[in-house]
Amino acid sequence: MTTIDPDPATGPINKLEAVEVPRRMWLTVCAAVVAFVGVAALIVCVVAAFTVPRPTLRPIAASESLSDGQARAVAEATVRLWMSERNERHQGNMAELTCHSDAGTTALYQLRHLTDNNAIGMLEALGFGDFTRKPGEWRLYVFINKSTTGDSTRIFRFQIQDGGLRICDVMNLKVAEL
Repeated sequence: MTTIDPDPATGPINKLEAVEVPRRMWLTVCAAVVAFVGVAALIVCVVAAFTVPRPTLRPIAASESLSDGQARAVAEATVRLWMSERNERHQGNMAELTCHSDAGTTALYQLRHLTDNNAIGMLEALGFGDFTRKPGEWRLYVFINKSTTGDSTRIFRFQIQDGGLRICDVMNLKVAEL
C-alpha cells in the first residue's frame, strides 16, 4: 500500500500547478516581446515622419474639358505654387507638382537640384503671357525674376496626370523655338 505523505508546509504537488509556472513565464515573455516590437515600430514611424520629405499638397485639379479661361487660371496658379514650393525647398511637394515621365527636363533638374541640397536662386513670377493648349499639353509664357540672373521669359509646359496639372518642363525661348 502506498500512501501519500502530504508535506504539511506545501501540501501535495498537483501536476497542473507544476505546469502553471512555465506557462505564465512563457506568456510574460511573449507579452514583453510584443511590447518591445510595438515600441520599436512606433519609434521607426516617428523618425520616418520627421525625416522623409512627403508631399503636403496635391496638384490642382484639371481636365481637358475646362474652358480656356479656367485652364489658364489653373496653369497660372500651378506656376505660382511650383515656384513657391521650389523657393521653400519642399522636395515632396515639388515632386508632387512635377511630371515624372519626362527625363532630362528642366523641371526634373530643378527637383534633383533640391534633392542634392545645391544652392538655388529664388524665382518670382512677374507676369504671364500667351497660353496655348492642345490635347495632352498646355504651355504658358511666364515672365520671371530669378535672384541670380535677373528678369527673363520662360515657357512652362504642363500635362494633366492623375487628374491634376503638373509642370513637365521649363524652357527658355531659344530652346522652345527649336
